[in-house]
Amino acid sequence: MDNQLSLHGKSWDSLFSRWQRLQFSRKNQQAFLEDLASLIEDGVPASQSIDVIISVSGGIGKKVAESVALSIGRGQSLADGMQFWFSHAVVEIIRVGEASGTLPQTLRAAASTYTEYTSTLNSFLASVLYPLSVVILALGVTVFIKNSVLHSFLDIKPLSAWPQVGQTLYRIASIVEAGWWLILITVVFIAIIVNNILKNVTGEARRWIDGIPLVSLYKASLASRFMETLGILIANGVMIRQALSTMQYDASPYLSWHLLQMEYHLSGGQENIADVLDTDLISKNDLMRLKVVAKGKGFDQALISLGRQARKKTAQKIEVMGKFAGAFLLVIGAAIAMTIVFGIYTIGSSLTF
Repeated sequence: MDNQLSLHGKSWDSLFSRWQRLQFSRKNQQAFLEDLASLIEDGVPASQSIDVIISVSGGIGKKVAESVALSIGRGQSLADGMQFWFSHAVVEIIRVGEASGTLPQTLRAAASTYTEYTSTLNSFLASVLYPLSVVILALGVTVFIKNSVLHSFLDIKPLSAWPQVGQTLYRIASIVEAGWWLILITVVFIAIIVNNILKNVTGEARRWIDGIPLVSLYKASLASRFMETLGILIANGVMIRQALSTMQYDASPYLSWHLLQMEYHLSGGQENIADVLDTDLISKNDLMRLKVVAKGKGFDQALISLGRQARKKTAQKIEVMGKFAGAFLLVIGAAIAMTIVFGIYTIGSSLTF
């Protein structure tokens, strides 16, 4: 019995820890790293900086700082204390910063990897959420009208005798009322399937998938983050082989597939580092630039620069896609609104004759 209670207790603690980690979003991670970098830049030791964050923070940020402080109190490094809360690549960047005495710079570099992602996501959501709420509200209105008005019309004239617009309005409302949960489950199911495909499918089939215009944005986004992270690791003294191995820890099967190909190229004696990275993840244009830069110095900075440029281009494409999606949803909302207005009008007119 005691063993069972102990196992249940550990399972509960594990679930609770995972829930807390989910709460520590990318935006929260970025803010934490920036606060820590600012304090250290002002001359406050890392351990005392964590204590300051504990005293001024609340919510999940305070819990993270307390967890890191507990690890430091046990004699572990700052990077060790951050392992549970941050990706392995970020932790290794911070570890290198601790060892080389460039901790503020590496913290800033790690924080910068979150900036564009957060702003792009916010921009996309801002473009889509309002039109989506308009569509949902319009569909809700159709259900309300069906139950409050259209049912009364059915008592006067059968549905088959209604004008076509009126029949369409009634059918839309019936579908939404009866199957809204099925629609929601279908949307979530499709989202899960697409997410699994993007993260897990590899091989020749994936090369075909990456050629699909909208789906290719995932590859472009991943490539930009990869180049920037790899550049930051190399710039802070991490060897290319170690950097590729480090990035394997938190990588999806798709990224791991590319990383393994890069490690194979490296072990095969490729002389130009750009040839090592040639796995169809990075665009041909960026690879051509890297091949030229790799012959001289500054390859790490070129990687960082190209990664940020690619990230901005991808962000712009995602923002444009969000605007198109928002416009499409507004058109749908307007079409539903027109159907409501003309449907009630035509039904009412037909009843007067």
